Amino acid sequence: MFSWLYSLKLPDTIETQAFRSISGGLTVRIDVIHDQAHGMNLVPWDDILEIFPNAIYLRDANGIVMPARDFGKKRISPRSIELQAGVVLGVVSSYDPPPTIARPEDITMAKGVASEAPSARHSTIEH
Repeated sequence: MFSWLYSLKLPDTIETQAFRSISGGLTVRIDVIHDQAHGMNLVPWDDILEIFPNAIYLRDANGIVMPARDFGKKRISPRSIELQAGVVLGVVSSYDPPPTIARPEDITMAKGVASEAPSARHSTIEH
């Protein structure tokens, strides 16, 4: 928990990743570990589970945060995420409602590409 006690860096220079439950609550910072083998700054999933025991995945502004991968595109073991500096990641727990499909009713499919239909009430597919 207090890894800075044994670090050569001062506490104010340790990199951290910010997390907050999507259900609300305080923002929590977890220390980042520099993985020299992969050249990445990582947060181990086990550290996240210590603070958020029911966490099932993480979200950022672009969607789901996937586990870190090595240069060969294989997941790093133990499971970790890459540092997203300056970003508060949303923690989704098993208690949170599942995501819904955010798709307006007035979307139609035109030759496989979605486009808006001005007055369409139902989705249609044009061939």
